[in-house]
Amino acid sequence: MSTCPTTTTTRLLLLLLYACVRLPSLADSLVAQPMQCAMPVARGRGWVRRTRLAAGGETSDDLLERAAALREEAAEAERQIVSQSEGQQGDAGPIVAAVAPKRWTELAGSAWKCRMTLEGFKEERKDVRAVDVVCEIALMPVEEDGRGQVRVQGDNKFITKGFVWSVGLGLDDNSEDDAVYLRLNVRGEGLEPTVPDGSLYLNAKLTRDEKDGAIVLSDGLVTFKRPQKARFLFAVYDGLLAEFKVVGNVVMEPIPVLPE
Repeated sequence: MSTCPTTTTTRLLLLLLYACVRLPSLADSLVAQPMQCAMPVARGRGWVRRTRLAAGGETSDDLLERAAALREEAAEAERQIVSQSEGQQGDAGPIVAAVAPKRWTELAGSAWKCRMTLEGFKEERKDVRAVDVVCEIALMPVEEDGRGQVRVQGDNKFITKGFVWSVGLGLDDNSEDDAVYLRLNVRGEGLEPTVPDGSLYLNAKLTRDEKDGAIVLSDGLVTFKRPQKARFLFAVYDGLLAEFKVVGNVVMEPIPVLPE
């Protein structure tokens, strides 16, 4: 009849534990317990006194033999446990397996971690410090107008709200770049003086992995829609026209979608 590996391992562990507990007590018995009685034993011409312990009726020689036997059993049990552990680990593979990153083949319903480095407007960068901002976003399904909602996952001090996302050629509608880009915008707060409070536009080039068709977002830029300055006489003010200014870069990595 075959024996369950788990039961065998348990018995071996109990035997090892028993040996570890029992051996010191046996040694203490040999040293600490007083001799209770003596029994003469004839050997050759004389008499030899063999000590017996009243508790178990065993001689000191018997106890030493039992201790040696227990020690050997404990060592054998340890060897078997190590051997079984190595065999089980070899069959099952590594105990901790690397978790493969999430991959998306469609933008609608996907989620991304956005690592932004905001450096401010080009003409002002020497006077401000760069700021690193991380947020997680989920791209909702596309609606009739060809755009989808952007949902910010979790609480974020600097990125407080998501707006819309879409796909188009170039960084914006006025771009001459023929590459396909993901465009989305979120609201940034508390990032002054690097960038004002307002919409941050994230743009990333969209390509696909040749092996599995997974979406890859690269060459990410962060822009801010800033009104163009206008002059009238000696006054300078924000005009009616605005243009997108690059204020930083962004790296976008695929992540799982979190429940709302």
